[in-house]
Amino acid sequence: VYDNHSSAYNQRARLMTDEDGRYSFLTIMPGKYMNGKLYRPAHIHYRVTEENSQELVSQVYFKGDPHIEKDPWASQERVDLRILELQKDESMGALAVNFDIFMGDK
Repeated sequence: VYDNHSSAYNQRARLMTDEDGRYSFLTIMPGKYMNGKLYRPAHIHYRVTEENSQELVSQVYFKGDPHIEKDPWASQERVDLRILELQKDESMGALAVNFDIFMGDK
């Protein structure tokens, strides 16, 4: 359950990029949940701010999720670049995705 009301803001994180604009984080694979009569596909919400850009709020999905096709948000054609391929990360023995976000004129 997302915490949108307390100062603890559970199930959320705040990340800063390094001096070269890189970021990374480790998390669990999100689960599915009901939205009316349909399951939402696994996804991660994000909100990106940069002082020279308009705030970006969106979400990423994962290729092969059977719930993408019927989801009213994930099934839109313009979402294709945000449906990410899961890849094995041999160094950590986990799955990984790469998602580059470009903001501002830098």
